[in-house]
Amino acid sequence: RSLSGAYATNPTDSALSTYLFEMAEEEELPPLIEICRAAKPCPLFGGPLVDRAIGAVFAALIWHSQEIRDELSKNLSSPKPTRNVLDAFSAAEALRRDLVEARQKILEAKEKEEDEEKKSKMNEDEPLVSCHEKAVYLLKFAGLSRVMEEDRPGSPVTRRPSWGQKSWRWQRVGNV
Repeated sequence: RSLSGAYATNPTDSALSTYLFEMAEEEELPPLIEICRAAKPCPLFGGPLVDRAIGAVFAALIWHSQEIRDELSKNLSSPKPTRNVLDAFSAAEALRRDLVEARQKILEAKEKEEDEEKKSKMNEDEPLVSCHEKAVYLLKFAGLSRVMEEDRPGSPVTRRPSWGQKSWRWQRVGNV
Protein backbone atom coordinates (compact mmCIF):
# COMPACT_ATOMS: atom_id res chain seq x y z
CA ARG A 1 0.00 0.00 0.00
CA SER A 2 1.01 3.58 -0.50
CA LEU A 3 1.30 5.96 2.42
CA SER A 4 -2.20 7.32 1.78
CA GLY A 5 -3.66 3.81 1.80
CA ALA A 6 -5.58 4.59 -1.39
CA TYR A 7 -3.44 2.34 -3.57
CA ALA A 8 -2.18 -1.22 -3.48
CA THR A 9 0.59 -2.82 -5.53
CA ASN A 10 0.32 -5.63 -8.04
CA PRO A 11 2.74 -8.55 -7.93
CA THR A 12 5.69 -8.14 -10.25
CA ASP A 13 5.55 -11.80 -11.26
CA SER A 14 2.49 -11.26 -13.49
CA ALA A 15 2.44 -12.18 -17.18
CA LEU A 16 2.41 -8.50 -18.15
CA SER A 17 5.43 -7.76 -15.99
CA THR A 18 7.34 -10.59 -17.66
CA TYR A 19 6.25 -9.36 -21.09
CA LEU A 20 7.40 -5.80 -20.34
CA PHE A 21 10.77 -6.94 -18.94
CA GLU A 22 11.33 -8.95 -22.12
CA MET A 23 10.27 -5.95 -24.21
CA ALA A 24 12.78 -3.73 -22.38
CA GLU A 25 15.65 -6.21 -22.76
CA GLU A 26 15.10 -7.41 -26.35
CA GLU A 27 17.60 -6.48 -29.03
CA GLU A 28 14.95 -6.77 -31.76
CA LEU A 29 11.82 -4.65 -31.94
CA PRO A 30 9.04 -6.21 -29.88
CA PRO A 31 5.70 -6.78 -31.65
CA LEU A 32 3.93 -4.10 -29.59
CA ILE A 33 6.41 -1.44 -30.69
CA GLU A 34 6.09 -2.54 -34.32
CA ILE A 35 2.30 -2.26 -34.06
CA CYS A 36 2.59 1.21 -32.50
CA ARG A 37 5.04 2.36 -35.18
CA ALA A 38 2.66 1.18 -37.89
CA ALA A 39 -0.26 3.01 -36.25
CA LYS A 40 1.70 6.16 -35.41
CA PRO A 41 4.69 6.58 -37.77
CA CYS A 42 7.66 8.53 -36.48
CA PRO A 43 11.17 9.22 -37.79
CA LEU A 44 13.64 6.49 -36.92
CA PHE A 45 17.22 7.51 -36.24
CA GLY A 46 19.90 6.85 -33.69
CA GLY A 47 20.46 3.13 -34.14
CA PRO A 48 19.71 0.04 -32.08
CA LEU A 49 20.91 1.43 -28.73
CA VAL A 50 18.45 4.30 -29.00
CA ASP A 51 15.67 1.88 -30.03
CA ARG A 52 16.44 -0.28 -27.00
CA ALA A 53 16.35 2.69 -24.62
CA ILE A 54 13.05 3.90 -26.11
CA GLY A 55 11.59 0.39 -25.75
CA ALA A 56 12.58 0.27 -22.09
CA VAL A 57 11.06 3.69 -21.40
CA PHE A 58 7.86 2.62 -23.21
CA ALA A 59 7.67 -0.52 -21.06
CA ALA A 60 8.16 1.51 -17.87
CA LEU A 61 5.43 3.97 -18.91
CA ILE A 62 3.03 1.09 -19.51
CA TRP A 63 3.87 -0.57 -16.21
CA HIS A 64 3.39 2.57 -14.13
CA SER A 65 0.11 3.63 -15.73
CA GLN A 66 -2.72 1.53 -14.34
CA GLU A 67 -5.13 2.29 -17.17
CA ILE A 68 -2.69 1.19 -19.88
CA ARG A 69 -1.53 -1.78 -17.83
CA ASP A 70 -5.13 -2.96 -17.44
CA GLU A 71 -5.81 -2.55 -21.17
CA LEU A 72 -2.78 -4.61 -22.13
CA SER A 73 -3.40 -7.26 -19.47
CA LYS A 74 -6.75 -8.05 -21.05
CA ASN A 75 -5.34 -8.82 -24.49
CA LEU A 76 -1.68 -9.62 -23.94
CA SER A 77 -1.60 -12.41 -26.53
CA SER A 78 -2.57 -9.99 -29.32
CA PRO A 79 -1.92 -6.44 -28.10
CA LYS A 80 -3.86 -3.66 -29.80
CA PRO A 81 -2.74 -0.05 -29.97
CA THR A 82 -5.38 1.85 -28.04
CA ARG A 83 -5.24 5.63 -27.72
CA ASN A 84 -3.55 5.37 -24.32
CA VAL A 85 -0.92 2.91 -25.57
CA LEU A 86 -0.18 5.14 -28.56
CA ASP A 87 0.13 8.18 -26.28
CA ALA A 88 2.62 6.33 -24.08
CA PHE A 89 4.50 5.28 -27.22
CA SER A 90 4.63 8.90 -28.41
CA ALA A 91 5.92 10.01 -25.00
CA ALA A 92 8.70 7.43 -25.15
CA GLU A 93 9.55 8.31 -28.75
CA ALA A 94 9.81 11.98 -27.78
CA LEU A 95 13.02 11.06 -25.94
CA ARG A 96 14.69 9.85 -29.16
CA ARG A 97 15.81 13.30 -30.27
CA ASP A 98 17.18 14.24 -26.84
CA LEU A 99 19.10 10.98 -26.53
CA VAL A 100 20.66 11.36 -29.98
CA GLU A 101 21.56 15.00 -29.25
CA ALA A 102 23.25 14.02 -25.97
CA ARG A 103 25.20 11.34 -27.80
CA GLN A 104 26.28 13.79 -30.52
CA LYS A 105 27.42 16.37 -27.96
CA ILE A 106 29.67 13.79 -26.36
CA LEU A 107 31.05 12.81 -29.77
CA GLU A 108 31.74 16.46 -30.62
CA ALA A 109 33.47 17.03 -27.30
CA LYS A 110 35.49 13.88 -27.86
CA GLU A 111 36.65 15.12 -31.26
CA LYS A 112 37.62 18.52 -29.85
CA GLU A 113 39.73 17.03 -27.10
CA GLU A 114 43.36 16.82 -28.09
CA ASP A 115 44.44 14.83 -25.07
CA GLU A 116 44.16 11.08 -25.79
CA GLU A 117 43.80 10.31 -22.09
CA LYS A 118 40.60 12.35 -21.86
CA LYS A 119 39.24 10.78 -25.05
CA SER A 120 39.35 7.29 -23.62
CA LYS A 121 37.37 8.35 -20.53
CA MET A 122 34.38 9.64 -22.49
CA ASN A 123 31.76 7.14 -23.68
CA GLU A 124 29.30 8.43 -26.30
CA ASP A 125 26.80 5.67 -25.48
CA GLU A 126 26.54 6.66 -21.81
CA PRO A 127 23.25 8.62 -22.12
CA LEU A 128 21.61 5.71 -23.96
CA VAL A 129 22.82 3.04 -21.57
CA SER A 130 21.88 5.18 -18.58
CA CYS A 131 18.36 5.80 -19.91
CA HIS A 132 17.87 2.08 -20.57
CA GLU A 133 19.16 1.08 -17.13
CA LYS A 134 16.93 3.61 -15.37
CA ALA A 135 13.83 2.46 -17.26
CA VAL A 136 14.56 -1.19 -16.46
CA TYR A 137 15.10 -0.21 -12.83
CA LEU A 138 11.65 1.42 -12.78
CA LEU A 139 10.16 -1.85 -14.03
CA LYS A 140 11.37 -3.54 -10.85
CA PHE A 141 8.96 -1.51 -8.75
CA ALA A 142 5.41 -2.76 -8.49
CA GLY A 143 2.83 -0.72 -10.35
CA LEU A 144 0.13 0.99 -8.34
CA SER A 145 -3.53 0.07 -8.65
CA ARG A 146 -6.69 1.44 -7.12
CA VAL A 147 -8.22 -0.21 -4.07
CA MET A 148 -11.89 -1.01 -4.54
CA GLU A 149 -14.60 1.08 -2.81
CA GLU A 150 -15.60 -1.85 -0.64
CA ASP A 151 -12.07 -2.02 0.75
CA ARG A 152 -11.99 1.66 1.68
CA PRO A 153 -15.38 3.18 2.41
CA GLY A 154 -15.41 6.95 2.27
CA SER A 155 -12.19 7.14 0.25
CA PRO A 156 -11.50 10.50 -1.44
CA VAL A 157 -11.75 11.20 -5.16
CA THR A 158 -8.63 10.08 -6.99
CA ARG A 159 -7.00 11.74 -9.93
CA ARG A 160 -4.95 10.46 -12.82
CA PRO A 161 -2.76 12.12 -15.43
CA SER A 162 -4.37 12.96 -18.74
CA TRP A 163 -2.18 11.33 -21.43
CA GLY A 164 -3.46 13.10 -24.52
CA GLN A 165 -2.79 16.63 -23.30
CA LYS A 166 0.18 18.80 -24.28
CA SER A 167 0.81 19.80 -20.70
CA TRP A 168 0.85 17.46 -17.73
CA ARG A 169 -2.32 18.06 -15.75
CA TRP A 170 -4.63 16.04 -13.57
CA GLN A 171 -8.09 14.93 -14.56
CA ARG A 172 -10.93 13.90 -12.26
CA VAL A 173 -11.62 10.17 -12.41
CA GLY A 174 -14.31 9.64 -9.78
CA ASN A 175 -14.66 8.01 -6.40
CA VAL A 176 -12.50 4.99 -5.70
